[in-house]
Amino acid sequence: MRIPATQRGEGSARPVRRDEPGAARAALRSQGMTLALIGLCLLGALVLRVWALDGQTLSWDEGNNAFFAHQSPAGILRYCRATLDTNPPAHRLALALWLRLLGDSACNLRLLSSLLGVALLVPVYLWGCRLGGRHVGLLAAALTALSPMLVYYSREAKGYPFAAFFGLLALYVWARYLDDGKRLPSAAWAGYVVAEVLACGAHYYAALLFIAQGLWLAADVTVDRAGRRVAARRLGWWLAAQLAAAAFLAPWAVLTLPTALRGARDASTWAPLPLPAYLADLGMALSAGVRGSRLAAAVGTVILVIGCVSALWRGPWRRTGLLASVAAVPVALGFVVQRLIAFYSARFLLFVVSPLLLLAALGLARWRRAGMVLGAALVLAWLPGLWQITHPIVEHDEDLRPLAETLRTLALPGDGVIVGYIWQEGNLRLLAPAVPVRYYLGWFSQDGLDGEMEQLVRAHRRLWLVTYQSPLQHPQNTAGWWLEQHAARALVTESGYGRLVLYVTLEATDCGPTVAQFEDGIRLGCPRVDAEVAPGSVLPIPLCWEVETAPNTSYSAFVHLYDGTGTLRAQSDGAPVNGLRPFPQLAPREPVVDPRALWLAPDLPPGVYQLTVGVYDAGTGERLKVIAGAAPGRDSVVVGTVRIGA
Repeated sequence: MRIPATQRGEGSARPVRRDEPGAARAALRSQGMTLALIGLCLLGALVLRVWALDGQTLSWDEGNNAFFAHQSPAGILRYCRATLDTNPPAHRLALALWLRLLGDSACNLRLLSSLLGVALLVPVYLWGCRLGGRHVGLLAAALTALSPMLVYYSREAKGYPFAAFFGLLALYVWARYLDDGKRLPSAAWAGYVVAEVLACGAHYYAALLFIAQGLWLAADVTVDRAGRRVAARRLGWWLAAQLAAAAFLAPWAVLTLPTALRGARDASTWAPLPLPAYLADLGMALSAGVRGSRLAAAVGTVILVIGCVSALWRGPWRRTGLLASVAAVPVALGFVVQRLIAFYSARFLLFVVSPLLLLAALGLARWRRAGMVLGAALVLAWLPGLWQITHPIVEHDEDLRPLAETLRTLALPGDGVIVGYIWQEGNLRLLAPAVPVRYYLGWFSQDGLDGEMEQLVRAHRRLWLVTYQSPLQHPQNTAGWWLEQHAARALVTESGYGRLVLYVTLEATDCGPTVAQFEDGIRLGCPRVDAEVAPGSVLPIPLCWEVETAPNTSYSAFVHLYDGTGTLRAQSDGAPVNGLRPFPQLAPREPVVDPRALWLAPDLPPGVYQLTVGVYDAGTGERLKVIAGAAPGRDSVVVGTVRIGA
């Protein structure tokens, strides 16, 4: 029999208390454990997002973003319209500030996305705690840290993690400070508007998040009759926020939306997806990521569905309705959008991953041990995809790093670089930072080509040309076509589909005195070349050819540099004018200026070298003899002496 407290002499006024110091210590231990676990989640997320961050080749989209990050706001607007770009500017403006603070590099370019991917865990954890306590917040944060879809795009310098972070932040601010509808805290409302502007200002698809939120709020007005006045007030605040956000974004949309829609339609080279294919593609990406297997996608889909259904089944709907709406409605609206304009990728809907994981975490946490087992199975299914993401395979055909290394080591102050695409300039700026060159977009019209190229040549005696899957000698490659006809090709570096070519223009383009006449009626004119140069530089040589009658044989001319032992150290071989004016096509007695250039390797030892010129049969390699001039009977003629300094 239990003795009453009054009979034990404890007094009836004071209730029995637990061990207060022990409870305080337990609470501190619990808080410490929570901080340790959330810190572990943040550390794991950071490692997954920055490990070997610069190991993957920079993509076209990343190059575009790097290019825009180096433009003024007016320049961003100009080139967005010129290139039919489909992205609003918020992420690129943030990248511009970011690179100014940290400096240009491929790693720094991607680091902003990586850190935003880590920061996403904070609103996820806080919202999870609000939904179901610390265990829900920790589980949601852990799933967010390990989600292959979120990890993959946090390792790329694109606007999707930017939109996902600020989109979820806006919704969390709403759920935490504005959802009760009792009063309007102006700071929270302004924070919601700013976060929405940043999300939609990074990617237009983020607007689907806030459309979904508006539908949920409108439904709440209809369903909740008892609190209809409060629900209507919430909807009014939301409408005012949308007007404020639209006021920020409307000028950009008005100026660029027509060209952006045209760009999206031009890029839509595939047919719209039917609903089953759309859901399969999206489900594969959201549940297993870009590099995940079908098995991982199946396991992930089943576990996420179990978690979401459990969260919604048990409610309360008032807490889970917003998350369900912003996870499901953008998926439905995305299907409609891609049916209208077949410009779609699962990454456009990256922002639905975190609401989806929040719902799944809430549902799995309610299953207790079984939920923990399911969560562990989900992580195990993700691990192979995470390994592939953090150990990327280099795409050599698209890799500009060899070209950038050539530019970094060999470019000189005052050089010009002509690119055909803005992503090439963006990538090279990041891969070869602080190179003292000036970039030019090779968007030359046929009518103004001569004038524009002559202006460039006057400004830069050395011009680098960057091409992509384009022959040098093709009229569509306008800059390359002009340079091949008017300048000396000194150096060629190739990497996959890319090519970097150094051209040197000669100050003197007149034919020098005739120095030799070769067999088959070929005469060589060349001024004496006596020069003192440094290793790693380019030596220009102005040649001039003339034929008595056009020969029938395809001859090649050579310019060779020999050291004191007779060892060949540098050469330039080929038909005149970079192969464009072969000897059989020359008109009789018409002087043809043939600019040549020798690239002198950086490791060329100091000394005195001889410069020789000759002609040989391209088919047999047999050299023509000199029949008159400086060295009759020999197979080449010395045209100069070159002294290589230290």
